[in-house]
Amino acid sequence: MWGKLEALDYPGEWFIDPPDNYTGTHFVNEDFSGTLYLQLPDNSHPSESNHMIELKKRNWAFDLRNRSYITIKNITIFACGIINNTESHDNTISNIHGTYLSHFREIPPFYHPYGTQGIQLYGNNNVIRDSYFAYSAGTLLDLHSWQEENGNNLISNNVMHDIGYEGSGVGISAANFDGLHKNLITHNTIFTSGLCMIDLGPGNDVTYNDTYQSHLQCTDIGTIYGWGCDGKDSIVAYNLVHDSYSEHNGSLNKYGAHGIYLDDDTYNYTIYRNITWNMSSPGIAMMGTNGTAFAGYDELSSSNRKIYNNTVDGVIAAYLKENYNGLPSHLIGTEFKNNYATVLFGFEYDELVLSNNFEGDALFIDKSNRNYALKPYSPLIDKGGELPPYTQNFTGLAPDIGAIESTDKAFVAGALIKDKDLEQLSVNCYRKVENFKCQIENLPVGRKLPENFELFIGNVQSDVCFTQMNYQTHLGTGFCDILSPDLSGEQPISIKLGDSSITVDKGSINIDATALTVHSVTITSDSIAGGTSITIIGQNFDTSPDFLAVSQEIVITNTSGKPLYQYQIPIVLNTQELISNNKMTANCGDIRFFNQNGLLPYWIESGCNDLETLVWVNIPFLPENESTIYLRYGNLSLSSQSNPQDTFYYFDDFEDGIIQSFYETCGGEGITITEADGKMSISGRTNSTNKYHIFGFYFMTWNIKVFRFPLEDFIIDSELTVISGSENFKAVLGSDNLFPFNAPSGDPLGKDIGYWNGETWVFIGKSHIHTPLFYDKKISLSFEKNEAQTILRFFEDNDFSQPLAERSVEDPSIGHFEYGPDSEADFEVMFDNIKIRSFTFPTPLISLGDKQYGVKIGKQACENVQVLNASIIHCHVPDVVSGNVDIKVTNPDGEFSIFELDN
Repeated sequence: MWGKLEALDYPGEWFIDPPDNYTGTHFVNEDFSGTLYLQLPDNSHPSESNHMIELKKRNWAFDLRNRSYITIKNITIFACGIINNTESHDNTISNIHGTYLSHFREIPPFYHPYGTQGIQLYGNNNVIRDSYFAYSAGTLLDLHSWQEENGNNLISNNVMHDIGYEGSGVGISAANFDGLHKNLITHNTIFTSGLCMIDLGPGNDVTYNDTYQSHLQCTDIGTIYGWGCDGKDSIVAYNLVHDSYSEHNGSLNKYGAHGIYLDDDTYNYTIYRNITWNMSSPGIAMMGTNGTAFAGYDELSSSNRKIYNNTVDGVIAAYLKENYNGLPSHLIGTEFKNNYATVLFGFEYDELVLSNNFEGDALFIDKSNRNYALKPYSPLIDKGGELPPYTQNFTGLAPDIGAIESTDKAFVAGALIKDKDLEQLSVNCYRKVENFKCQIENLPVGRKLPENFELFIGNVQSDVCFTQMNYQTHLGTGFCDILSPDLSGEQPISIKLGDSSITVDKGSINIDATALTVHSVTITSDSIAGGTSITIIGQNFDTSPDFLAVSQEIVITNTSGKPLYQYQIPIVLNTQELISNNKMTANCGDIRFFNQNGLLPYWIESGCNDLETLVWVNIPFLPENESTIYLRYGNLSLSSQSNPQDTFYYFDDFEDGIIQSFYETCGGEGITITEADGKMSISGRTNSTNKYHIFGFYFMTWNIKVFRFPLEDFIIDSELTVISGSENFKAVLGSDNLFPFNAPSGDPLGKDIGYWNGETWVFIGKSHIHTPLFYDKKISLSFEKNEAQTILRFFEDNDFSQPLAERSVEDPSIGHFEYGPDSEADFEVMFDNIKIRSFTFPTPLISLGDKQYGVKIGKQACENVQVLNASIIHCHVPDVVSGNVDIKVTNPDGEFSIFELDN
């Protein structure tokens, strides 16, 4: 409710009793003689307080209508905007700090169907750059051109936020209807809006912007959005579009937040090398066309929309409507090429032009921190097609799929710091083994380090710099690497921007003082415990619990003849010995696995504090032949990170007690199927009519949100428990194309493995199952694609050295888990721990290699290590130390120092 004096009852509220010359939308003349009522924030009386009460008298701080060649810079404006018209040209607005450019509280909004704009920029060759704009109830920037000579306006390097919060405006509304001289919207950071960020009309190139948190007061449309228009060859490229969570619920007609969305009847756009993530609807979406929403095109006109080399951490979608304004829509002329997405949706339409698109796991360098550059072994490398000029600078055999070529630095999107910002930055540099890392703080809101940012230690320049954004605080932290093992002594630290003459000093660093160094070693005989006590004096010893941890090589030999991706390997450890010697926590919580790129997901399947503890580790890439990962344990302060959901492609241990919506159950008269107590249970009694049936559940593999099987070669593991039943039962565990049946027979005794061909049972191999009742029997069925056939292999008890049965099938069933007693009988069975993972046969070979300790005395590991501080270590070796021996101290990051002891 608004517009009522009676509602004025809270500090900070106000009400205007308007004069007679107010029509409801404007004043008939310039006079204002109404009455202002307000309640001050501290509830004091205006006449008795020291408050200054200000009333806005005009909308525009600067009126540039019919004015040209004017520069406005270095000014703060509050509660007013900037306006020009189609006759305005060659004006420059720079380094403005503007807040509440357009603020209103009336619905419908004052003056304009979508509220008064904060800035109206028409005309040609105008520039807005290097500025900060915040808080606009309606559209912040209205960028329109109608005349042939209009356009060629530049919106560059601005931070804009809190836009359209009355739900009636956008960040930038851009249209150049002639299209001859396109506007350029580039290197802006735009965040927090009620509607979309950029309303993408014709004749605008949108590049290198960082846009997020749109759709706070709407659903459907897109963060960057076009509808019913000819784009005039507009380009949307090198943008980051992310983190918008508008509700997506089709049953309520709520369609979420799309990222880049060309809606109905959009023509002549190119969308390339953008990155999107965390959108509640597809990150990139194309709707069909039929010429009914935009004049000049008919039902079958080509849309001429090119979507190339984008990276979407989410869904890329193509949509059609059977009836839009009386006609079906089409996707003629819409091309998707060289794109990556977690899911590709709608790509079955024949009118689409598709090539070299990839869905699945791309193996990005650091997806959790939004680094979507490719790891050296990504399956996207060299798998794209040539698309001049969009891929003209590729290296390797072919262009890569996705937004970032593997040999390129990640592009920098969003507003950038300027020379004037260098003084406020703080820089902290520290050693990382033989090189140095520097952290840059105090960046302005929404701004990042540009590609030409340079940091020096002494005369050595940084190799790579980048900005890690915190999108909650909107603040970035810069990081720079300096690769120089030869620096020594006291060295100055300085920063600058490219060719700028401005260099800013940021203190210095004592190189020698940062190095791990052993200065002296004292050894004494231990008369009580025996052996030798060691005291090590030095500098920069790591004092974290990680120093006490032990690292051990795990050597993996891949004999498949091809690289393997997201491959889970089983590792067996004697954790009982480690725990008894106080080298591992009692629950195995300190176990970690890592490779050169960081920690690896793992799951402890069974047997902590056992002679044979089984651990599964997910390795993102296994090259042909040998490779190495590392096991680390001994940091007793850690808690477990064992997580099957992160480790496998799919996992269900039935602990939630809810049958998943994508499971289809198959029961019958007298049969009960329930999920309880961590098991999927099937029980009941068969009769004369269903005694040969099987009962259980299966995956609805057409459910694209859960099962898309991007891997050609995989295995399904499961566990079966039979509490009661007959000895001639049949049990399907993964596929009804290969499973055990018949009563146990032969020598050694076991059930048959085979299948029903429609007429008779076909025997292929023998199971080790030789009793009707058993607990937690491990069964695995692998699927290997071989041209038009799929090879199925049946394994038991985690023994993958040789299958118990094998056959080829053209189109196998996937994900069936069923049991049948094959007689009239009572039965109760339970399925558990279903997992789907990558698989190749023969499986990789695994061996445990050398261990690395924090302190080694010659070839002995120093035990009972105590790091008293960064300068003193005490430890003990069981043997007497004599003669010349090397003392090696290694920090967890791999930096080490060797001291030659002459004893």
